[in-house]
Amino acid sequence: MSKATIYKNIDVEIEIDLNDVTEFISEANQVDLDGVAKALASHGIHSTLTSLDAATVRHLIERANIFGFADMLDDLKREGERIGVFLKAEVKVNA
Repeated sequence: MSKATIYKNIDVEIEIDLNDVTEFISEANQVDLDGVAKALASHGIHSTLTSLDAATVRHLIERANIFGFADMLDDLKREGERIGVFLKAEVKVNA
């Protein structure tokens, strides 16, 4: 007797509410969060940065102190682009 594989299309209705989405976001790893940010950005929805953690603030200030303000903003621009947020301001430093 041989085995046969049968495929069937089944419509399933699933309800997802806002609480499900926020729970997913709070439990997601960084890779999943980056994917969500890129998907939102591809639809013209860019998340805004509302707060910085201490490590981020420390990194940016140390970068500015060591390499200068323009380099620090360049680093910020690259990291923003990585997650789908784009820095439009140009930095002009007078020596």
